[in-house]
Amino acid sequence: MSETDSCGDLDSPQPSMSTPIEGRYVTLERIVPAHIPLLFTGLGLPQNNHIFDWVTGFPYVQTEDDLSNYIFTYLRDHPDLTIYAVKACQSRLGPPSPSDSHSHTSVLGIMGYRLHPASRTIKLDDIIYSPVLQHTYASTEAHQLLLRHLFEAQTIAYCRVWATINISNAKSRRHSERLGYTYEGTFRKDNVTRWGTSRDSACISMLDEEWPLNKRVLLNWLLLANFDADGKQIRSLQEVRTLETRCFLDVVQHKAEILIA
Repeated sequence: MSETDSCGDLDSPQPSMSTPIEGRYVTLERIVPAHIPLLFTGLGLPQNNHIFDWVTGFPYVQTEDDLSNYIFTYLRDHPDLTIYAVKACQSRLGPPSPSDSHSHTSVLGIMGYRLHPASRTIKLDDIIYSPVLQHTYASTEAHQLLLRHLFEAQTIAYCRVWATINISNAKSRRHSERLGYTYEGTFRKDNVTRWGTSRDSACISMLDEEWPLNKRVLLNWLLLANFDADGKQIRSLQEVRTLETRCFLDVVQHKAEILIA
């Protein structure tokens, strides 16, 4: 694997929360007011208000001020919450486009999470991507960068990252399981919809002992060598996961045989 085909050293130190987290096609930055005009444009508002339909309590956003007031009031009222802006180049969201972090000037989404040190768990908050970012290399890379930050760059070791998803949002649940999360069960009427009606939620999670394999799967899928000249994946995430799991089991078996011998 060449240096230019690597997503980074698996053991390299990770940035602090105040440092931008840079990938090939996305950069995560802690959200500040200067991001709001770019986010409003990047999400295609107000026309694309439907992207908030799965978000509890999100108001109808007509102006940049509506978006800013909601996000920063919510952050003020929830001091345990961190929100990152997802920056990218709208015309370069994956291979075969060249990658250049200096071109990450559009804000195409937000990703939030809440640390709970007492239980050593992290709850993902709402993750919102613009339609143009959804189902792209860049969106998968963004989630990989966030998970790496949560599992590897905190002041204490967290053992679980989890989230709840509206039970009716089948696409989001399939996407989360594709990334390596495990469905734990359904919380009945544990939240409300954007319109105030009761909803059931699917609970998903990823544990610290599951992260090394999931990390390797994601990084190997993200290798530029896994994409052809037209930007189409050669192996799906599931195919990469099957291969990596087989390799992991072979290593475990080999170690067991050495111990027995």
